[in-house]
Amino acid sequence: MPDPFAAADRLAAGIGTADDQAWLREGLRRWQRAGGALALDRCLGLTGRRRGVLARRDDLLAELRGVVGGPEAMLRAIARFQACEWPRWDGLTATPAGADYRQRILFDLLSLRCSIPTTARGLRMRNERACKPSPRPAAVTASSARRHPTPESCHAHPNP
Repeated sequence: MPDPFAAADRLAAGIGTADDQAWLREGLRRWQRAGGALALDRCLGLTGRRRGVLARRDDLLAELRGVVGGPEAMLRAIARFQACEWPRWDGLTATPAGADYRQRILFDLLSLRCSIPTTARGLRMRNERACKPSPRPAAVTASSARRHPTPESCHAHPNP
């Protein structure tokens, strides 16, 4: 059985697979057999989305910490990506060819369309809950994380 959320996304985009269509048919059959007494999202296995999305967000934040360093570096990387790449990549179903690992993490993170902590403290709390320590310490200050890039600065500093 495919991941219900991924299957729903593919079907909505018009690129569903045969497995996705079978999943949808089976969920609709369950709903019909229950005479509509069960919620359709439950029959399709789409309950608990928020919990799943937040868990995925926390996993991606932990991955990002491992790539860029501590919370302050994470804030800079997120802000730079939002200003530089995201305006061009928003709406894509996958990262463009040639995207590096950091860009793929950030693309997946923003594609979730959920809240992302905007302070170093909030990011530290997320990472503590994920229990995934960073492989290298952060070498920046909180004040440097407050500077947000402009689209013009993206080309001057391609990497955060």
